[in-house]
Amino acid sequence: MRKGFVILVMLNLVQEICIAQSHQQQEHYTFFKAHEGYTHADNMSINPKNEALSLIAIPDSIYNWSFYTPETTWDQYPYKRIINTHDANNNLTSQLEQGSNGIIWTNRMFTICSYDINNNQTSKLIKQWNNNAWQDSILYTSAYDADNNMISRIVQERQNGALENTSKAIYSYDIDNRKTSMMTQWWNDTAWQNSDLFIYSYDVNDNETNCLRQNWNITYLYWGDYELYTSTWDLNNNLISQLMQTWIWNDSMWENNYLSTNIYDANNNKTNSLYQTWNVSTWVNTFQYSYAYDSNNNRTDMMWQFWNNNAWVNDNIFTFTYDANNFLVSIARRGYASNEVDFFFGDSTHYYFHIVTGMEEAQQNETISLYPNPATTSITVNSELRIMNVEYRIMNVMGQEVLHSTLDIQHSTLDISSLPVGLYYLTLQSEEGVAVKKFEVVGE
Repeated sequence: MRKGFVILVMLNLVQEICIAQSHQQQEHYTFFKAHEGYTHADNMSINPKNEALSLIAIPDSIYNWSFYTPETTWDQYPYKRIINTHDANNNLTSQLEQGSNGIIWTNRMFTICSYDINNNQTSKLIKQWNNNAWQDSILYTSAYDADNNMISRIVQERQNGALENTSKAIYSYDIDNRKTSMMTQWWNDTAWQNSDLFIYSYDVNDNETNCLRQNWNITYLYWGDYELYTSTWDLNNNLISQLMQTWIWNDSMWENNYLSTNIYDANNNKTNSLYQTWNVSTWVNTFQYSYAYDSNNNRTDMMWQFWNNNAWVNDNIFTFTYDANNFLVSIARRGYASNEVDFFFGDSTHYYFHIVTGMEEAQQNETISLYPNPATTSITVNSELRIMNVEYRIMNVMGQEVLHSTLDIQHSTLDISSLPVGLYYLTLQSEEGVAVKKFEVVGE
């Protein structure tokens, strides 16, 4: 059985696969890259400060195929498709997800989005197909300040036949519109209860240098330190390293947890990402990504390897293809067999879109983390993404779904005590993208 701390992020819908020097200079993944501009077409907030025009790919539909292992070929028919509609401002207004058995398409999920006059998404309603009818499942309601910064987001989920409050996030910003804090709360049937507080700090280039996470102590009514993320940047504002530490109450000190280190080429393309975990007194390799690019700085390949018996072992390889405008048109993922030569599973995503001309808009994506890994009874998912209660699925290596529900992508702990020992894939899905993370369940 393969072991290792392996986290994979593959964003499918509106995410970027090339490094963009955005406001925070953090890596984000989207196929809406063309010329000098990077855009986020699902939520086109036109920023009057941006002047550069760029081509924008508006996603019409997305299809997924499986890799057929016995014949080492792709299946003839797709197993999933997503069909989008947009308004006159290119905002995503609806999204229909359907599954197929190769003959018939069956409804799965339907999303409806609304926006304010500044093109900020104010609501997103997710419906599930149940007994041949659409049923309200999750409702997100967001509010913004005069600078179009999201200041709150309330999540309601279907319970007892109706939508009820579940969670809430409250954001604050400084005079430069940098996020300084995010507080999450949970609904306890009668009122909002504090949960987590994230406090952010930045360098002179607006790069995030620290993120302190605190938990609310409901007994003594105070915020207590829990996790600390420390980031370093080079002179080109590339993220060089990120250290995650956990507060040890008994010792009143920060203890190392994991460290990620990045290497870049002369074009500021990330070529390698190494992830290590702390083992008493030293850092131990866990997994790494290696990247390749074409002459247009589009990422063409991504190799994912885990550390085993003092050697790197091939696990997954991703191949990306683009059109003449450098828009991503497909992603193919294949998983290696134990001999590291043959493939035993895979899937591919194909994007169909139309192109418009619009204003360039910087878009930031934050890192998603999953820990512990390997795990025994639970896993924790943590992110700085401003998305709450996204749909998640856990699948085994045979592609069978074993768990399916929703979670708060900001921070959530999932009970996996019912899962047998083995490897699994956690999929987080929203209209912003699909994040797939691999983890292992081991015996206690």
